Amino acid sequence: MAETLDIEIGDLAQPIRTALVEYFDFTGEQISFNTQRATQMEPTDGKKPYTAVSWSPITYRGRLIEDLKLALVAFQPGDGTGNEESGYTLNDIIVDPPYPKEAKIVPRKKPYDREVHLPILSFGLDTPPQVFAGELELLGLMDHRLTRIGMLGQPIADERLKPVATYTVGYRDDINTPDALERFADPHAVYNASRVLVVAGFIAVNGKINNQYPDLLSCLNPRYPDTVRQVVAA
Repeated sequence: MAETLDIEIGDLAQPIRTALVEYFDFTGEQISFNTQRATQMEPTDGKKPYTAVSWSPITYRGRLIEDLKLALVAFQPGDGTGNEESGYTLNDIIVDPPYPKEAKIVPRKKPYDREVHLPILSFGLDTPPQVFAGELELLGLMDHRLTRIGMLGQPIADERLKPVATYTVGYRDDINTPDALERFADPHAVYNASRVLVVAGFIAVNGKINNQYPDLLSCLNPRYPDTVRQVVAA
């Protein structure tokens, strides 16, 4: 069983605020966040497979966009975002060590067009909060086998880290058919295999928003996860 770190959620507010202000600058002041709402993280009390969450509105180019939210999620070691409610169960997939045979690692189908991950901070018992640090695993399926298909975030470092964004799901040009778009990392789950608490931000864009603002996420200059081709389980 992963170790649960005794860290007060209130201690995360200031580094979260610092990170979101810097992400605002990083986007050329195109995406702004409601830091007051974002820092009010609520414990899930075991109702979710992760420790705490907040939802806050996002403004894009000065306009508050309906249905566009920043989800901030606190992951204790061993926390994940998976469940058995969107098409796959533990009985459908092969799970090898070191992953636990629990619903929190089961990849979920995604109902939105694109999503990006923003590393916010990591916090260990013996280390102070480090802004923009914290690695999470992106888990998917390869021939029904649970597989790490990418890494999100960036490791703890001695130097000051900078903002970065990574797609967790979306589309990209298919190298085999240049006129088509290839869906990647659907389904997936995010999992904290590290020994530190990780706070991460997620911005999901549905089809309506994507059609109205097709360049919304581009100001974050998101990279693709270092994923191999994913075979969706039938």
